[in-house]
Amino acid sequence: MDPPLDPHHLVALMHKTIGHHHHNVSRHEDVVEQVVGGIIDDSNTNRRTFPILDALASISVSEPRRQVVALALQLRSQERRIRLTIAENDDVKDSLVPYLTRVWGKLRALSDEYAGQRAAGADPQRLDGFRGDSPSIPPDVGLSLRVDIFREIFQYTMQKNQRRGGKWRHRFAALIRQLHKVRGGNLHGLEKELESAFFGLERAYRLLSKQSLTEEDWQRIMAIMSVAADRAKLITEDNWTCEMLANELKDPEPVPFPLRRALAKLTSQYRHFFTLVAFAHSPRLRLAFECDLSIDTVPKSPYRSVQLPSSAAQWKSIIDNICRGDYRGGEDWPDQEAEDLASVFQTPAFSARIHCECALIEYLENNTGESRRGGNAGGSGIAESRNAVSGSASSRSVAGRGAASESAASGSAAARGAASRGAASGSAAGGRPRGRGRGGRGGGDGRGGRESGLSGSSESDDMRSVPAFSYIGVSKLSCSPCRIWINAYNSLGGPKFYTRGSHGKWYWPWGMPGLEAQQLRTRVVQAICHEYIEHQRSHNRLRNAFDSTDASSQGAQVPTDSGGKEMAESDASAFGPLFYGSEAS
Repeated sequence: MDPPLDPHHLVALMHKTIGHHHHNVSRHEDVVEQVVGGIIDDSNTNRRTFPILDALASISVSEPRRQVVALALQLRSQERRIRLTIAENDDVKDSLVPYLTRVWGKLRALSDEYAGQRAAGADPQRLDGFRGDSPSIPPDVGLSLRVDIFREIFQYTMQKNQRRGGKWRHRFAALIRQLHKVRGGNLHGLEKELESAFFGLERAYRLLSKQSLTEEDWQRIMAIMSVAADRAKLITEDNWTCEMLANELKDPEPVPFPLRRALAKLTSQYRHFFTLVAFAHSPRLRLAFECDLSIDTVPKSPYRSVQLPSSAAQWKSIIDNICRGDYRGGEDWPDQEAEDLASVFQTPAFSARIHCECALIEYLENNTGESRRGGNAGGSGIAESRNAVSGSASSRSVAGRGAASESAASGSAAARGAASRGAASGSAAGGRPRGRGRGGRGGGDGRGGRESGLSGSSESDDMRSVPAFSYIGVSKLSCSPCRIWINAYNSLGGPKFYTRGSHGKWYWPWGMPGLEAQQLRTRVVQAICHEYIEHQRSHNRLRNAFDSTDASSQGAQVPTDSGGKEMAESDASAFGPLFYGSEAS
């Protein structure tokens, strides 16, 4: 009888076989069509994606490389309390909790601005219990707060953005120059939109590289990025044009420039920012900003010691165990693959890290109590929880906001923004006691210094009984081993979790979480074996290949304040002669 297969051995096998190439998986799951105030919703399915959580995870990445963030949400709506639990592939950075506290406080102030604007309208009650499309975001309401939030996010993520810009801008510029040359300077339609998007992005990234920026600079950058993201969305929605242009203009490069991906990457941080603005504007999700926020952090998971097979014979035994000898006649690829594996993994001992989305699920499993066994809150969500709280959104107040908060709530946008900036230097940085799941109270609303330290109190214990939402926000698509582990975990019954999708890559080293239920381990092994078999079949080593499908993501509509669009258009147009002129200099 063959010995049981080790999931770590199988992940190493798939890493060598497939590596960082995209495997045959959909990058996104259950894509639906309607965007409602920052949440994609479809009444025909109980699966939803929460761009809000993905946006919060993405704006939490400050390091230029290797930092990945995952976060989960718990909501106790009747008590108006909300908790974010954050995990990273490494230790959660000390600066992250106070930073997210400041962002949340400013979003709350912005939400109050929008609520006040709606309350002053002709029919302020019409949005009570609202479930349809959110009304259009008024471009001039809360402008100073939006600029403040934009600055907060882009300053914190500056290193990441600079690296991203450095990776894509040079080749993007070469493509635009080539396009301009081939067309003789006469660009029309989507090609003109592409040029405009590039000019805007290039101008914005150059401004961001300045040593010091004024309030006017930040407002200008935000407006330019808004228009550029709008133009980029037009291009990326027409994937055929992207592919045709990239192939036509690839010379002298052997591989076409990944134009669609470049546009998505260069505008991603702005799109995350706008998702959060849409969140603050949404009447349906207003309840979230009437809750006290706390933030819990997952301790860094210990590395797992993994011992891989040390000889080609041992690797060949694993391959035979997976494929059961179902090879095509005369094929010697299993022997060659075993030799390659032994060569690649000459040092068989590894310390394997548990990736953050899996570590987060494991932490929730161990720290949210037995109530999760009966299900979880992923199907309800913030909007549905409104029904549990009486009164209209505009009239409810949260206990503990205090007189300063109430005063700021009635003030102007500028006053609220100033109070928000003042709260940024509050006690969050110093009020985060160490311990299991290092907690930090993130209750600052940005308008009166509501931040305080979270001790191991009854509040923390109370939240243990609250099931987390099914959807986990991630700053990066999950790898294939994490996707398989999460699916296996979900198949066991009880609570289920999912992310926005997988990029299909197989990373090594990869550590399996310590939830050692034998059934979970068995299902992970079965799933990886299945994918290995299908991969070999697709290469005619076992049978004919099969086709896979891919799904596309959605963007968000981007409003620009009155006059801002014209300014941004002018800014981008003026940059054109400078850009093309630099070719002659």
